[in-house]
Parts: sequence; C-alpha cells; structure tokens
Amino acid sequence: MKKKWAWISVISFVIVSVSLILIWNSNKSATSILRDSNGSIIYQGKLDKDGKYNGKGTLYDENGAISAQGVFKKGKLWTGKSGLVEYKEGKIVNFLEPVQIGELWGYVTLNGKIVIEPQFQYAYSFSEGLALVTTEDEKWGYIDLTGQYVIEPQYYYALSFKNGIAPVVTKIDGDSDTPTFKSGYIDTQGNYVIAPEFLYAGPFVGDLAVVGVGHPQDIKMGLIDKQGRYAIEPRFSTVSHEFKDGLLAAAEYVNDDTELWGFVDTQGKWVIEPQYSEVKPFSEGLATVAFSNEDGEQRWGIINKDGQYIIQPEYELLGECKDGRIAFITDNQEGENAYGYFDATGNVAIEPKFEFAGDFHDGLANVSVNESEDFGHMGYINTKGEWVINPQYRVFAEPFEGDYAVVDRSGEEYGLIDKQGNFVIEPKYAIMDYLENGLVVVGVNESEGSLERKYGFMSPEGDMLIEPQYAHVERYPEISFQLTWK
Repeated sequence: MKKKWAWISVISFVIVSVSLILIWNSNKSATSILRDSNGSIIYQGKLDKDGKYNGKGTLYDENGAISAQGVFKKGKLWTGKSGLVEYKEGKIVNFLEPVQIGELWGYVTLNGKIVIEPQFQYAYSFSEGLALVTTEDEKWGYIDLTGQYVIEPQYYYALSFKNGIAPVVTKIDGDSDTPTFKSGYIDTQGNYVIAPEFLYAGPFVGDLAVVGVGHPQDIKMGLIDKQGRYAIEPRFSTVSHEFKDGLLAAAEYVNDDTELWGFVDTQGKWVIEPQYSEVKPFSEGLATVAFSNEDGEQRWGIINKDGQYIIQPEYELLGECKDGRIAFITDNQEGENAYGYFDATGNVAIEPKFEFAGDFHDGLANVSVNESEDFGHMGYINTKGEWVINPQYRVFAEPFEGDYAVVDRSGEEYGLIDKQGNFVIEPKYAIMDYLENGLVVVGVNESEGSLERKYGFMSPEGDMLIEPQYAHVERYPEISFQLTWK
C-alpha cells in the first residue's frame, strides 16, 4: 500500500523597523528618555551604547499616547511569533501572544495582560491582523485583534495568512463515515480566491504552492501560481515545497512499492532523473542523496547540479553542504563511529574525531567529544576544526541561530550563550527555545521531580518579560502538519 505525505508550513513574519529622528536626552542609564525636536517624550526605556532602543521600552505618538510597548533590539521593535508589536506601513498589526491558561487558549501582551480571554481549543500567532484558532469541535477559523471572528470556524484544517492568502481544508460532501475533503485558498474575508478542488494545498512559497489531486491512495503532486494555474502539472508522487539552487526535489513511483527521487527545473522537466531512495534539497550547489542497497540499507553520497558524484554513495550518514563543509560518519581506528567533515570538493577538511557533528551555521558547528565514560561533551568548532567554544555541555548544544544558541549544561540546566560562549541567560531552566525572531521561551518544573512545566518569556539580554506561568505557549516559529494518506 502506498503511503503519501506532504508538509504544510507556516512561515514566520517579517520584522519591520521603526525609524524616527531623535534627540537623546539621557545618561544611558538603565531607563532612558528620548525626546523629539519639540522636547516631547517619544521613547522611555533601555538603550544600548549607541543610543538605540535595546530592551524593554515604550513608544509614544505625537499626542503623547502610548503607541507601542515591548522589547526592542538594536533599534528595531521585535515582532512576529514573539507576540510583540509588528509594524506594517506604519501601523500596528500584531501585538499579542497565544498562551494556554487552564484548558483553553487566549492571548496576552508581553506584560502578561490578558486581552482575549481563554476560549479556544488552540490558538496561533497573529499574521496580517488575523489569528488562526480552533474550537472544541475541531473547526478552524480566524479572529481579529479584538477576539471577534472575521472568518467563522468552519474548516477542517487551515494555515495562517501570508500575503493575503491562506490554504484551508473543507468538507465537500459525504456522510460522517465517508466524508470528502478538498483544499483551496481563501482571502482575509473568507472568500475563495482558488476554489477547493485539491486533495492537498500547501502554503505559497514565493509565487508557487504545492498541490495534490487524484485519489488519496494515488495522489499526484504539482505546483500552481496565485491564479490557480498549473506551473508544473501534477504528476509526481511527492515534491518538496521550495526550489533550491533552481531545482526542486520530486519523486515518482516506479512500481507499487518503490518511490525514487530526482530533481526537476521550473518547467517540471527532469534535470536529474529519479534514481535515489531519498534526497535532501540542494545547498551551495550540492545535494545529499541516498541509494538503498540489496539489504535495504541506505548509503549517502553528494552530487552536483549535473548529477555527478562529488562524494560516492558509501556513507551511513552525510549532512548538507553548509559553509563549504559536509558532515560525515565513518569508522575510526578502533572500529567505532566517528564524525568528520568533507569540503565541497569531497576532500576531508576536518578529520573524523567527533562523537557527533552537526551542520555548520554562520561558521560554527555543534560537535561532541567523549570526555568521560558516561557522557560526551558538546561545544562548537569553526570550519578549520578549531575549538571556538570548548566542549563543556554534557547534554546538548543546539546550532546557533543568529547570535545565540541554546545549551543544556548538565540536564535541565538550559541557558542561552553568545558566540563567545558567554551565558546571556544563566543555565537554570528545565527547557528553553530560542525563536528565530529573538524571543526566548523558558520553562520551569512546577515542583521538584515533576514533569509538568510552566512557560514564560525572556529577551536574549536576560530580561524576564513574563514569569513562567502558562501551561503551554506557541513555542515554535514554524508550525507544520503532516498529512498522511494510506
């Protein structure tokens, strides 16, 4: 029986900066005041050494009324999934954060004030002035900033709006035992801009979106434009959601049980014929691909955009090419697994000597060495294999996202470090997530030994924005649904 799957992703928001002509009237103390040329206060809060907003603060409009409260970073107001203020064309379009209070979800500001009472089965962050919420009977709809429904809950799946369009799933016909579901795209008024005629409808990435048609047990995937016209006809068993280096990963069944992957161009033509059991998207002109041998074991290699092997498919595991380095695993002299790195030409750039090695991000990779019989220790190296942050974290160290990374020092001692290895948030939390827009979610155990946790929010500078108190928060910058047909 064929198993079909696809991913729907919700992409995080764009940060829009606030620009004002300011006169600095402060001694750069913990709380500072900025005035305009008339002497009126327009900002009160924290500043960095250059006089830019940096930390908790309040913006005032020309009439002296509060226009925005939140946390600023390097002169810009944080936004997006952080639940802080989002500016678009000079207007505030997002300032709330979804949290679970008791059994239901509502919305709070980052000073902890409840502005939309908990009433939803689940709630997502605002996007383009609307937030996706679900009801007790598992219907999906959209509310505005006052908590009122703009689009009544009626869908069986839905995603947040992006560029005025959202994919939704609705029931077309059939009884409760054998319903028929179709997917389409709506605008912010709930009107269909692309009719619900697909078995699957993914989010638009740029001007294209992946859709699926046919029978659930034999779905065919293609891509449409924003007018609903096919850019690539639906003929693939699976496709990825985004072109990388001008190529799209796609698959087709060669028999009832065997699905093979290759790469197509923007016209849907095979550039690299389907021949691989699994692939990763192109990165820096190279793609990681796998073959299954006669024993059903996968062996990975690296190809270029012509389909030529740079690294033969001989490895149990290969990473993606990042910063010109590709993580690989092999056996060391003692016959144990060891990780190292190839360069982009297939030569060994860093000898295999690590217990674990992650992909590089902005010049740093998280790696582990076995420094004791019980635990390895993780740290960070540069592309030469030199230690930048010595191995000292017993549990794990996440890849850097921008300037910061989450580490766990010795088990439920999560903290946030900068690229020099300094703790900007002390390692004392049971769980932590650093969201890609800059907000830090922290969790604490309700009691010693308890698995129940409460969550709150911090800035990467270590400011506690909301003390841990919520059963759940929307912790992840990207929400995905995996739809499976059997």
